Amino acid sequence: MGSPPRPQFGSRFLTEDSNVYKHNAWDQVSWDEEQELSAREAVAKNSGPPSSDVSSDLLINSAEKWDKFYNIHTNRFFKDRHWLFTEFPELKKDEEDAKEKTCILEVGCGVGNTIFPILEHCQNNSVFVYGCDFSSTAIDIVQSHDMYDTERCSAFVCDISA
Repeated sequence: MGSPPRPQFGSRFLTEDSNVYKHNAWDQVSWDEEQELSAREAVAKNSGPPSSDVSSDLLINSAEKWDKFYNIHTNRFFKDRHWLFTEFPELKKDEEDAKEKTCILEVGCGVGNTIFPILEHCQNNSVFVYGCDFSSTAIDIVQSHDMYDTERCSAFVCDISA
């Protein structure tokens, strides 16, 4: 027997601090003035362009850095995004919707943590998922997954910043 369906946005309220990690987001959380000021300061700090040193470091050999990350963690770092259908119910495709094919492009697909939950849910071939990532290692991991099927998805290396 499966777990109960997750509530959609607008109906998740944090009433006990011990449940803070139960969902990836909460609705109508009240912040005190100190928390709000801290959040505003963090947003302001992170809203500007990075320093030239940081920017240069991020751009130099970025693909190699992501390849190193995925060589270490493979597909064990990020969790599959099964919550997608709660947050985006329009992704749900049933037999009636299967008449019209939907194509999805995921930019920055990593190792497929979004691609495969979508394919798993949409068994009727009404959805085709394209996924691109900066890391050739990540794409190799996607393409070696048991559910990778070129009739239902295509993963490829792409640097969208180039």
